[in-house]
Amino acid sequence: RRLDEARMVRYHAPSGSIDPTELGRTASHFYLSVETIEAFSGLWHERASEADILYTLCSASEFSQMKVREEEMEEMEELLQACPLTVKASLAEKEGKASVLTQAYISGTALKSAALVSDCSFIAQSASRIARGLFAIALSKSWISYAQKVL
Repeated sequence: RRLDEARMVRYHAPSGSIDPTELGRTASHFYLSVETIEAFSGLWHERASEADILYTLCSASEFSQMKVREEEMEEMEELLQACPLTVKASLAEKEGKASVLTQAYISGTALKSAALVSDCSFIAQSASRIARGLFAIALSKSWISYAQKVL
């Protein structure tokens, strides 16, 4: 039922058959969890800005294990000031932390805290896979502008 509600499969109750959808195949190919697809479904839209897309990417459930630590807040505030894109979440939320660290990674900003270096490394590894998934989903929806921004 959950996969059907997330539009990853189509469940036909009378026959009991389950048919995968394009979204479900793409999620499977890029190892995107059903929780991630559910989070994305309320956030993505064709005319999204780059900041909106980054927020969508950072809302992935893959980042849910990332902790926001009090001792990192000072450095996170400094990193936030250097972010070229608007961070659409608080630094106290995983989406805000992931957004700041993603932008720091892309811009090549040196991090001081070992914990932030570790988190940034995890984000760098996961974000590229998730972004490729977002790109493929955007193409399947014929959202060319969205797909271009994801790149």
